[in-house]
Amino acid sequence: MTDHLVVSGLGLTTPFGVGAQRFWDGLWAGESRLRLAPVAGGTETVCGQVPLPEDTRPRRSRLLRGALREALGGADHPAEPDRTLLVVVGQSPWTVAPNGDEDALEVAAGWPREDLRRGFADVVYLSQACASVFFGLGYARDWIRSGLGDAAIIAGAFTINRYEYLGMSVVRALSGTGARPFDDGRDGTSLGEGSTALLVETESRARARGVRPLAAITGLECRIGGHSRTDSDPDTLLACIEGALGQAGIDRADYVHAHATGTPQGDAVELEVLDRLGTRLGWHGIPAGSHKGAIGHLMHVSGGAAVAAGLGALRTAIAPGTPGLHTPIETSAAIDLLATPRQIPRLRTVLINSFGFAGNSAAMVLSAMP
Repeated sequence: MTDHLVVSGLGLTTPFGVGAQRFWDGLWAGESRLRLAPVAGGTETVCGQVPLPEDTRPRRSRLLRGALREALGGADHPAEPDRTLLVVVGQSPWTVAPNGDEDALEVAAGWPREDLRRGFADVVYLSQACASVFFGLGYARDWIRSGLGDAAIIAGAFTINRYEYLGMSVVRALSGTGARPFDDGRDGTSLGEGSTALLVETESRARARGVRPLAAITGLECRIGGHSRTDSDPDTLLACIEGALGQAGIDRADYVHAHATGTPQGDAVELEVLDRLGTRLGWHGIPAGSHKGAIGHLMHVSGGAAVAAGLGALRTAIAPGTPGLHTPIETSAAIDLLATPRQIPRLRTVLINSFGFAGNSAAMVLSAMP
């Protein structure tokens, strides 16, 4: 029997607040936390901000530490295990905010430098655009299988700032009204703040510790390819999805949690790939949705929210809807785009897509535990 990598702990902070449960409650209720708000420098944009009380500490550090506490506490794991890999995901390892304020000389993911030098078997900084969390999980899987250690934490945080805003604005990826994934009238994505922490280990180790895993990662395919710095490449996306399904030993999942940011090109290509593959494999009415109309796009840490949505679907047997979706794009019979949540009896597998700029693409299959 394969000793799968499993998710033992999940920590999440989103515009719904601190904690994965708040995210699940808001998403399943079909709420959106996207609002017009100022970013650094006074520019206003529709985005999702985390409600935090006033404090002098940098926001990224505060967001990340909350996610870490939740992930490690839920998995009954020590805070600094010496045989655990730490994978930090973010925009760049060291950053000074362009306007000179918060996060100066701080790890982009939210970790002060001194904290990265102690307590872990190894520390890796990884930046693979918006697929960074999935690439981090892939790195962790190989690291654990090689015998270098027992577990890994993939963690990062994103706060809305002028640098990230201008980067997305210059490529015309931002919506003026709010992200509407898979909607016929979509006009771009929205930035969202948040943090994530995922604790992964082998199933045998989790069981030996007396911990029931949240789900098994039965398939995970990460690839870099394509011909554009910004546009999604259908062949790379297709290879990722086929690879993840093949590793999981299935030809279809019970639910697809799409990357679907609300950009015209990205959503169309992802749906084209799902339609093409689904038609070939005989899919019919596979439900699909996205969370980005609820909380915005968490950029490098967006994969954490996607994994959380998949875990929630497996736990409740309810596929979440897609906030912001009112007039679905025309699709084939293979895919059924969900505007509202749907009960799915015996929901056991979730396909999750995570795609980024510069050809960074990944797909994962999460499977319910026996």
